[in-house]
Amino acid sequence: MLNEENQIDQVRVSIAAVLDYVTRIITDIPGVVGSHSRVLRNLKISSGGEYLAPSEKIDPANVSLEIDIALTLDSQSNFGEVALTVQRKVFHMVREELALPVEKVNVEIGRIDWSAEKNERRR
Repeated sequence: MLNEENQIDQVRVSIAAVLDYVTRIITDIPGVVGSHSRVLRNLKISSGGEYLAPSEKIDPANVSLEIDIALTLDSQSNFGEVALTVQRKVFHMVREELALPVEKVNVEIGRIDWSAEKNERRR
């Protein structure tokens, strides 16, 4: 909404939009395994120690976000490198592209996908 001076009074962002954006960032990183919906299920966003529901809307001027990500990685990837890439890219893109204050991005390697290694052994 614009006020009389044509300045924005309030901008609100849905957590669902942030989750979708973060999921798209993550699924484009080599070494991360999983469909959009699978990656999305393993994301949580909190502010002030309280997890935020996808239906919630936030005012960027009044929050600082913490993003928790549980990843499934390809067994042949460099786990530390992929995790660090995810962490840095999500932090930067959410802050710069969405202009949302991010306090931290926590990355957990939750699962390893061994299917590529199994397929290689069969050859």
